[in-house]
Amino acid sequence: MRHEKFIEEYVQALHHENAGLFVGAGLSTGAGYPSWKDLVQELAEEIGLDVNQETDLPGVVQYFLNSAGRKRTRLASLISKEIGIDKPIPEILHTLARLPLKHIWTTNYDELLERAWREQRLFLEVNTAKQNLVINNPAAHAQLYKMHGTVGNPSDVVIAKGDYEGYRRERGEFLNLLHSHLVSRRMLFLGFSFTDPNLSQLFTLIRDSFGDMPPEHYAVVRRPQQGDFEGRGAKARFAYADRRHKLWVKDLENYGIQCIEVDAWAELDELMKAVEQRLAAASVMVSGSYPEVLPEGEPDCRRKIEAVAQGVGKFLIHENYRIVSGFGLVVGSATLSGALDELYRDVAPNLERRLFLRPFPQLIPPGQDRQEFYRRYREDLVRQAGACVFICGAKIDGDSVVVADGVVAEYDILKALGRTPIPIGATGGAARKIWEVVNTDFAGVFGTMPRRSFDILNDANATPEQLIKAVGDILKWTKKNGSVI
Repeated sequence: MRHEKFIEEYVQALHHENAGLFVGAGLSTGAGYPSWKDLVQELAEEIGLDVNQETDLPGVVQYFLNSAGRKRTRLASLISKEIGIDKPIPEILHTLARLPLKHIWTTNYDELLERAWREQRLFLEVNTAKQNLVINNPAAHAQLYKMHGTVGNPSDVVIAKGDYEGYRRERGEFLNLLHSHLVSRRMLFLGFSFTDPNLSQLFTLIRDSFGDMPPEHYAVVRRPQQGDFEGRGAKARFAYADRRHKLWVKDLENYGIQCIEVDAWAELDELMKAVEQRLAAASVMVSGSYPEVLPEGEPDCRRKIEAVAQGVGKFLIHENYRIVSGFGLVVGSATLSGALDELYRDVAPNLERRLFLRPFPQLIPPGQDRQEFYRRYREDLVRQAGACVFICGAKIDGDSVVVADGVVAEYDILKALGRTPIPIGATGGAARKIWEVVNTDFAGVFGTMPRRSFDILNDANATPEQLIKAVGDILKWTKKNGSVI
């Protein structure tokens, strides 16, 4: 499958909340944890076997347990020593944690996934035993199913041949739930080799049930490279590996698994960041504020600003964008008014999917630094959107109206994230300041986009309708051509 096709389809699955994720050992070894072969090597040596000559690694572990009187103390100690250490979290996992995934599966024992979600300040509920599957915490952002156990309970992991043979009896509930997810969701497999016997049985069962139309899933796989092979016969071994890889990819299609091929694992990071950016592009943030009461002598621009914000809200909903807003004074209310005007034209509007509203708390939680709290809050908000429309951005300071520094801070975060700024400079305040900054690097932000719409944004004589149309034209251009930032 072409990369672009995968991005389009998986983003749609994320939008419709029927996307799943299955993380295999490849992501853990990439973080520095031992491969299964490396983990088993010490056990193999203790019973006089050479792990490099063995193809049945669960069998090797079973031989070790047999020789140890089936006691798992030594095995548990080895797993704790090798996997119980916190390794640096790969960037790919940070990206995955920011996606709106509800169900994540893994056969890995380590806690990379738990830590990645925790660093994004997300509650990932961990299920390691069949009893956990009965009740889910409704406060959790996502569910993690560690179907082979966890390093936190190393004596109970699935690793030996006997564990696999007794899996359906001891942990069959995981297979039942996974079967359900493989039928109802579009699963993305990362770092997975598809050699797990339990999964092979599941895919066979699904293929038998659906015939020539199995549910579609995705797997990112790496093509063999000439540089992987050295020494005598390297060319022939590469040719063989390449031929086998192509046959394997074709065979996976029989089970509904579409392979997205990469030449280097670094491409995986780029691929998933592209998914994140495409997902964000469906949402537009509206940032701005205007004082509810002005100091005496200050010109009142409220009517124009409300008209612009209301029109922007209405336009975004009409064009099927999700609106993200921190609900700044005046601007937030007017944007919501326009959005609801459009949404309530539908018989059954889905407000939860179309509006992402996070008003700023004025009372900071005890013990929190005010500036750091707001910085984190803004970053979480800005990250939701692929573009941000800036409207005014003014506040009262003593007897004067000044630029709202919080709106400027949101622009700084937006720029760091590589998202698109659309400042309506004609509304004054921070928006004008941001327009001037973007104007100095117009080509760096918008590339070859014609300037006309951007210039209209700063035209004080432009009507609200003209400003809203300019916003729409810029969004349409960036949707088609992408932001350059």
